[in-house]
Amino acid sequence: MTPSLKSSPIHFMLSTGICVLLLGSAAWSEEAPEKARALLDQVTKSEQDRQIAAKQKEIERLQEDQAKTERDSSSLKETMESTSGLIDETSAHLATLTADSRRLQHELAVSEAWTNAETLKIAGLRALTEAQGKSLAAATRRAEEADARSHLMTVEMEILQAGKQVPGELREGSQGDLAKASKAVAVAESKADSEERLAHEAMKAAAAKMAVAEAKAATARRLADNDLTLEPTVVTKAKAKPPVKPTEKLAPIAAPPKPAANAATTAKPTPNTGAAKPNKAPALR
Repeated sequence: MTPSLKSSPIHFMLSTGICVLLLGSAAWSEEAPEKARALLDQVTKSEQDRQIAAKQKEIERLQEDQAKTERDSSSLKETMESTSGLIDETSAHLATLTADSRRLQHELAVSEAWTNAETLKIAGLRALTEAQGKSLAAATRRAEEADARSHLMTVEMEILQAGKQVPGELREGSQGDLAKASKAVAVAESKADSEERLAHEAMKAAAAKMAVAEAKAATARRLADNDLTLEPTVVTKAKAKPPVKPTEKLAPIAAPPKPAANAATTAKPTPNTGAAKPNKAPALR
């Protein structure tokens, strides 16, 4: 069976050589053996050239594949370097955002602490204003008491100038000027004492509120001065701190109420009241 055109080139060349040999068999005896050897050498050389060309193509294909692989490797290395750079950049951005978040949380905690402290301070100042108003009312009552005692002393002076003795005790139901003045003094003294008690209690309450406000302000200052890394500990300590008792920090905050207390004290009649109190109105029988 003759090989087709699609068969291997080796078969084609062998077939061609065989045909040449058969056609030249008649003249084989006449031709020299060198021609046959030359033909065989030519066929062998053609086959070797073909094999060399095939190997060269295979080598070139392998070189191209290797070059492509090297190009792909270089591209992958560049991609990996770019990805690593993006990771580093994203990590730095995340660290910045984390630091900003912690800073903002710290500032928010400080703002809330100051807001609480200022709210308590406003409440303390309002209580102090109310206490000062009560102290003023007490001073007014003391002034009314002093006026009543002055009127009583005037009535007693008139009785003495009339050549009469001031009775030590007044009968119950007496309707004279001396009895009215004595009753007015007793009423004014009772009202003044009541107003002074209310003013003193209001001052104590205001001082307690101002002490709590000062404690909260100190906590806010400590929180603002602390480092961000210590913020959770500071916040925990601030929350776990027991409430300040009014008596424990009354001394530092007692300074603001002093002017009102002194005003109430100075408003009291010192010499006249001291002289008038021993000569109280005669008791009614």
